[in-house]
Order: sequence, then C-alpha cells, then structure tokens
Amino acid sequence: MNEAIFKHILQFTEEMEQLLKKEKYEELAPVLKRRKEAIDSLEHDPSFSEPEAIFWRKKIGVVEERCTVLAEARKKKVQKDLLAMQNGKRALHAYGRQG
Repeated sequence: MNEAIFKHILQFTEEMEQLLKKEKYEELAPVLKRRKEAIDSLEHDPSFSEPEAIFWRKKIGVVEERCTVLAEARKKKVQKDLLAMQNGKRALHAYGRQG
C-alpha cells in the first residue's frame, strides 16, 4: 500500500477544512485539484482494499464530514443573504423604486 498517498489526501482534506473555516473559498480549487489527483492515483493501486487503506479512508472520511458541515453552513448563509437581497429588491419595487 502506498501510505504516502493516503497521507497526502488527508493533508489536502485538512487543508480544505482550514480554508473553509477561514472562509478562503477562492483558495479551495487548487487544493481540490491536487486532492483529486492523489485520489485518482489510488485507482491503480491494487492494495486499495487492504485493512490499512480502510483505516486511512475512515480517517479521511471524518475530516470530509467536517468539511461537508462547514460547506453546508456556508451554503445556507449565502441562500439566506440572497433571499434577503431579493426581498429588499421586491420592497423597493413595491414602493416604486428600482433597485
């Protein structure tokens, strides 16, 4: 098993988590790209199903779950902000002003 690849994937996933926490969304794309490349390299690794690989996948999965929670929270905030802007425009229009 190529443990180094799993370590890189974990590091990239932890970096994603930190970027999400710091709201540095514009910096996510390059990290996601490097992470995907590392994951893609595992497809050709015959040891992917070994117990050690399962350990790493679980460890990575825990961090991925935290990333998902952070991303979903951000999505809800953006949706709420967009709805508020849309409602503000409707209010301006109702009072005869163009927004």
